[in-house]
Amino acid sequence: MLGVSILTLALFSKMSSTEGALLQRITMIFALVIAWFFMQRKPNKLQLFGNLIVLGGIVFMLGSLEKENLGTVLVILFLLALSQTLRVFVSENHNTYNKAVRQENNDPKLQIRVVGFVVFVVSVVFLIFSFLVAILQTYYPIFQQNSYVPVIDDFLHYPTIFGGLIAGVLFVAPIRLSEFYSANIIKAENFLAVGAFSGVATLFWEWMLQPVTGLDLKTLSQTDIIAGSVITIGCLIAAASQILKVKKNGPELWRDFIKEYDKDDMHVYHSKDIVSKTLHHYNNDIEIAAQALGISTCTIKKMKEQDNYGFKDCTNSLIMANFKENVANIDYLTKIYNRSGFKAIGEEFVESTDLLTLVFVDLDKFKPVNDIHGHDAGDFVLKEIAARLVELENKDIKVFRLAGDEFVLLFRNYEKQHIVNHLPNFESIVNKEITLKNNINVSVDASFGVAAYGIESETLDGLLEAADKNMYSHKHTK
Repeated sequence: MLGVSILTLALFSKMSSTEGALLQRITMIFALVIAWFFMQRKPNKLQLFGNLIVLGGIVFMLGSLEKENLGTVLVILFLLALSQTLRVFVSENHNTYNKAVRQENNDPKLQIRVVGFVVFVVSVVFLIFSFLVAILQTYYPIFQQNSYVPVIDDFLHYPTIFGGLIAGVLFVAPIRLSEFYSANIIKAENFLAVGAFSGVATLFWEWMLQPVTGLDLKTLSQTDIIAGSVITIGCLIAAASQILKVKKNGPELWRDFIKEYDKDDMHVYHSKDIVSKTLHHYNNDIEIAAQALGISTCTIKKMKEQDNYGFKDCTNSLIMANFKENVANIDYLTKIYNRSGFKAIGEEFVESTDLLTLVFVDLDKFKPVNDIHGHDAGDFVLKEIAARLVELENKDIKVFRLAGDEFVLLFRNYEKQHIVNHLPNFESIVNKEITLKNNINVSVDASFGVAAYGIESETLDGLLEAADKNMYSHKHTK
């Protein structure tokens, strides 16, 4: 960002802002080449055609420049295009911003804070750099009579300070935010192509602000008009190719998560197995499955359509963690934690405290519901009981379904006697009548077994076994 600002000023010192804005469209060609050769994002024919037209317009405009300035302009233009391309690719691939985008609730405030911090850091660096240059220019002038190089007095010029604040709040911040967001969604090369009318817009503002800035607005030559028209048309063609592609296939967010492998590569087999199990777990609901894995819906669609795509190494570990947390540890029927989840969370609780109480819950009168009303009714009852119990959950209380009609509640930092005193409340939760889908009311009750960690056992399995025995004692006394 710092380099782009300095190089832009250097370019505009050699020509009008309008001409400079048009020549800066070479950035989209740089971005296309980098995306193609280094990121395996092959452009389509229409996109290539549009970029070739832009290149032709730029070459035509460069041919009209004064020969003594051409070499300097080419060097500045190359460095500017490279810097601006890298800046947009940083916006696209900024790790912290991308994490903010993929938050479950997609919090826009978090995204704004990330971009704001990035802009703040860059602005401070630019300010320090400018101040050092100003000191050098004030006491040891290197650039003679160059209004683009700052001096100490510029830092005490209140109109400049006020103008900078207004520009930063109203223009720079929104532009940087839109750059981060747009580059992340449509990718850098397409984002740069969208600026098709930047030259026209620059000409308009250059004309509008002439009385304020005092800048001399050059008369556009016929060469400028022709080159500007050609460059604008090329940008529009490149942008249109992306619009048509997105309209047909949706945004290519899948590129963040998967890439192409050989069809027989283990990455492909492993990735498709994860997606298949997740879809099965969530009844083929692609949106919920994608949310569970922390990926985009188009990623799942792409993997279903193509046989040779698998998760990238850089995303695989996070996706596997999400799979374990949201699929492998979750009961298929009730969508609460299963036995595997019990092991994982139970071990976490054991490591974090010495005060742990386990309640084993076994449903009574459940078998008659299955026998009389069918297995669908039985499944409905299990889901209803699970939904009631899960309302008790917080960071220190977790609910699990081990198998069949057996449930477990884990209480961290709760005394056993405190839980025993509240067993009647748990019974009332389970015993409450359940209305089936055919409006028939059924009811079940439960037997409870309570065990305390460190008293009845010092292992998770031993604690479960002790609670199971206590549950049977409770069942026989009813």
